[in-house]
Amino acid sequence: MPTRKIWDHAIDMRKGFVLRKEKVYSLSREEREEVHEFIQEQLRKGYIRPSKSPQIAPVFFVGKKNGKKRMVQDYRYLNKWMIKNNYSLPLISNIVENIGTKKVFTKINLRWGYNNIWIKERDKWKAVFTTPEGSFEPTVMFFGLTSSLATFQVIMNELLRDLINTGKVAAFINDVIVETEMEERHDEIVAEIIKRLKENDLYVKLEKCK
Repeated sequence: MPTRKIWDHAIDMRKGFVLRKEKVYSLSREEREEVHEFIQEQLRKGYIRPSKSPQIAPVFFVGKKNGKKRMVQDYRYLNKWMIKNNYSLPLISNIVENIGTKKVFTKINLRWGYNNIWIKERDKWKAVFTTPEGSFEPTVMFFGLTSSLATFQVIMNELLRDLINTGKVAAFINDVIVETEMEERHDEIVAEIIKRLKENDLYVKLEKCK
């Protein structure tokens, strides 16, 4: 499980928010089997726990590029009322402009980063989702929650701020780019980034590193 940090994900609601208990969506046999596998795996990891919260979202399935389906929580109502985190994401144009003068590059892509961020204890009941096997509240951040991108960007900026300020490192959500004019110290910077990520339970997709 992740370590508690100052950037644990908050779910703050706007004034006027009314609790809504959604019903379970109809699922096919194959979808129910996948839900069962998901629930068992997430319970084993400690990423979810049974809940009796009065605020409940359903789950449904969306298609993936490989033709398979992925289960997602329907947080549309919750997100509609959530106070957005206005933390700004980096501008792609600025990253590209800075890359233009560099010659040596390494791209690092993180694996399962979102699930390494706790939801604040006081807010977990708000993100409860319901399935044919019962209702569960996530203990860690899931992708469908509003401001999850901003929360993750906060983490990357805090972990790599001094390196980003040198102009040799750029971080955009779960992608990190190391960009230098010469090979000198390039590998040292990459090693330092990986060290910091590991210390914070963030791991790299080796197959996507270039």
